[in-house]
Amino acid sequence: MIQLKSRHPFLLYSLLLAGFLLYFPGASRAAFDDMVWGARPAGLGGAYTALSDDSDGPASNPAGTARSGRQELSLSYASLFAGVKLYAGQDVSSLALGGISFVDQRRSWGTLGAYWNAFQAQGVYREDTAGLSWGSSYEFFGENVCVGGGLKMLRHAYVLDALSAQDPVFHSGSAKSAVGVDLGLQWEPAPNYFPGFRLAAEGRNVNSPDVGLSQSDRVPAEGRFGVVFEKSQLLAFTPVFEYIRRDGKNEVAGGLEKWFLKDTLAVRIGGNPNEADGGFSYVFNAAGGFSYRMDYSFAWPLYVDRTAGTHRLSLSVLFGGAEPKKNNRFSQIQTRKSDVLGFLNARR
Repeated sequence: MIQLKSRHPFLLYSLLLAGFLLYFPGASRAAFDDMVWGARPAGLGGAYTALSDDSDGPASNPAGTARSGRQELSLSYASLFAGVKLYAGQDVSSLALGGISFVDQRRSWGTLGAYWNAFQAQGVYREDTAGLSWGSSYEFFGENVCVGGGLKMLRHAYVLDALSAQDPVFHSGSAKSAVGVDLGLQWEPAPNYFPGFRLAAEGRNVNSPDVGLSQSDRVPAEGRFGVVFEKSQLLAFTPVFEYIRRDGKNEVAGGLEKWFLKDTLAVRIGGNPNEADGGFSYVFNAAGGFSYRMDYSFAWPLYVDRTAGTHRLSLSVLFGGAEPKKNNRFSQIQTRKSDVLGFLNARR
């Protein structure tokens, strides 16, 4: 139990925010601190920049959505710090995350993504992020490169009572919105020699949007650099690693993922300096080309006592049969070249 009392309303709100923002990965304590939304990224400690090939991609790295291969709709929910109660005066606040995301791959001009995510301290504070993303895949000298970008609306709002509404901080309002810009890149430098090896980079909020109420409060730009060795024949699992730079501070995250039973069951572990993570996925293939996936993750915070951890659940619907993840003219030319060579060899 955490209890806060103050005669100054905004000080009370600030202390409460400082308390629950300890949850989020990274050392910053600003609004829209680094958040991990989906259960699969959370199970890998938040190291997802080099993957991002599903409906978690638009909010994680829009470049990765170019490799999604299917249309996918996901719903997610997280109960943060189960068992912990935050008391602001006589009010009790609980913490939760929730969201919806969608990706739609197009053969000609790339993959579109859309998402809405919300973080809430019940009865005290709320953050909403709604965004659109685009990603596309290209071939350069036999190397696959995915690029992407996104625009998002950031909005945060305080819930005021009669006393806190008189605070000068809220004279211009209790909510503020701003537009953020994300840019992403994924690169497979040697697909013929190390298939599945991928490097990635992403810039989040590169324009440092201002979400201040009475004075400037800019969301720090964030740089992420990731590497993954995905489903390689050299390894029995997929290792993923990430370096994060935000507001002058450095952090690392990483994890391992393994798929079984023809990619219908997965287990994963991960972590970062704030928590240890784990999780699993199960895919159910239905008639008509539909598939359903359930992702679950559990996070054990390293610096919060008397909690049963954080639990996330994501439910996804995948539409249509799986499609090739490299739909571009170069791949078509290479396929035709291989067919011609095969035909000539057969004639010899």
